[in-house]
Amino acid sequence: MAGARAQTRPSSHYTTIERLRLHHLRWGPASGPVVVLLHGLRAHAYCWERLAPSLAPPFQLLALDFRGHGESDWSEDGYGTAAYLADLAAWLDVQELARVDLIGHSAGGRVAVAYAARHPERVRRLVVIDIGPDVVFRPFDPTLAARPPRRFRELAEVVAALRPRYPTVSATYLRRLAAHSVRRAPAGGWQWKWDQRVRGQPPPPEAFRADLRALGCPTLVVRGAERGLLTAEGAARMQALVADCRVAAIPGTGHNLHEERPAVLARVVRAFLSGGAEGAG
Repeated sequence: MAGARAQTRPSSHYTTIERLRLHHLRWGPASGPVVVLLHGLRAHAYCWERLAPSLAPPFQLLALDFRGHGESDWSEDGYGTAAYLADLAAWLDVQELARVDLIGHSAGGRVAVAYAARHPERVRRLVVIDIGPDVVFRPFDPTLAARPPRRFRELAEVVAALRPRYPTVSATYLRRLAAHSVRRAPAGGWQWKWDQRVRGQPPPPEAFRADLRALGCPTLVVRGAERGLLTAEGAARMQALVADCRVAAIPGTGHNLHEERPAVLARVVRAFLSGGAEGAG
């Protein structure tokens, strides 16, 4: 029982890539098949902590904080999919990971698709969560990016700010998520860990479609069945572009389904990574 409890606690690691220090979490046995987890915009590696215990073991899970997010460094060289993609490629090389499974949520899913399209020999299987070419991001607004960081007097205010994005998760989990999402502000209180300049900067939808067409690995597209950003029609259009693609919908979930119903998602993902098709249609 003690071993099972320890499995839910990730270890924390740092890697320096061209003077940029990137942080990642690791769950599971060091000898297990490697699954790399990529979070969405303005999130962080700890967003996978509810899913991780259902996948590790047997898998070794590595959850990366993109630049400007979580415990990774902020960057003066810019953000967006191209920057995250370059960081991921360099980070995988430094970790000496020749072949991995990739799971990406939202903007992290876009990065995962781009990497798999460009490095087919490095990706065994790909899971894309609630993102597709038809999902519209708010365009980058330099005025918003230049605003002073939002400051919270206490963690309860952070919890209240996060609640609209997570209407179904428990108060206990939301408090943990809030604590991982902020750092001490210089003037006192708390502020978001993410750099305000990370606001949406994706490539155009046609580039996303081109990357989908280029995929050579088995791919699973998962969407939130009730309040997700990816519609059933959008998922079907993605499936038509990929040579080997399955689609699954997780009932009772919205965009953050890996945090809302992690056990259900884990069953679908485990079956897919093991070569099965449970829950996929």
